[in-house]
Amino acid sequence: MILRFLQAKVVDLLAQFPAVALLGPRQVGKTTLARVIGDAAGALYLDLEQPGERAKLAEFGTRHSATGTAHPGGNPATVLDHARA
Repeated sequence: MILRFLQAKVVDLLAQFPAVALLGPRQVGKTTLARVIGDAAGALYLDLEQPGERAKLAEFGTRHSATGTAHPGGNPATVLDHARA
């Protein structure tokens, strides 16, 4: 029930803003929620705890101006999991 409520709220926010951050303590379902929403949108999923995934993000930065997206299919939706400052 809670996941469905939050899912609808995040989808609404994504319609209004280009980025939405899911913040909270460990093990509360942030990744699950992001993956459910991202999968429905056909988003690219990057787990930034994985070195190979961080390399994909760095590659995106070098070609962003040319393509405007990190997704090979051209979909701009991207989920960045475990992003830290």
